[in-house]
Amino acid sequence: MKRILIVASAFILVGCIDLKDKSHPLGSSKIAEGLYEEWYEVDAGNATTTSTCTSYLTDSVHFRKFISTYDPYYKPDYVVKGNTVFVTFYKDGYPLKDTLVTKRFKLSVRKLQDEGAWE
Repeated sequence: MKRILIVASAFILVGCIDLKDKSHPLGSSKIAEGLYEEWYEVDAGNATTTSTCTSYLTDSVHFRKFISTYDPYYKPDYVVKGNTVFVTFYKDGYPLKDTLVTKRFKLSVRKLQDEGAWE
């Protein structure tokens, strides 16, 4: 009975986590001229889980676009070609040591600036 209560409590607490929380900044990095990735910690994890982070793409003036919530093993990779940003998520393929693509999409910087999305 105790085990059921503990598991139920864990699910309730996980459901209360805001996956777009920006109150715990971890840093930012320059992707290209005028484009940056900002990342935040939304859940520090515990003894049985890893931390959860969230990533935003921004030009710091016109837009901040939510990219994804991820754990440290699925961090997004950005490639900028002209006005297009290609976002790819990789997963380490341990024990095979291969890198697996888990998700891929592209964004138009001009469209994001025109929309003025500020998430």
